[in-house]
Amino acid sequence: MVELAENAERAAVYSNPETLDRARSLIVEVASWQQSLSEWQGQKLSPRLKAELRILKATLDASTDEANAAASELKL
Repeated sequence: MVELAENAERAAVYSNPETLDRARSLIVEVASWQQSLSEWQGQKLSPRLKAELRILKATLDASTDEANAAASELKL
């Protein structure tokens, strides 16, 4: 999505509506994964697995912030 926003900005044109719909769907799917990771972190798991989940969630959170900024530029 970040590349999509950058390309749209450079070209000064709006993106294909189907592409925008897919981007919106991706945002919803990522939010679902974030919720799942949060729920899994609340489970009784080994310290190692909890650490791996924290890493995954932190990575996903950072990517989400970047995607949200791009979505904002695309007015999604």
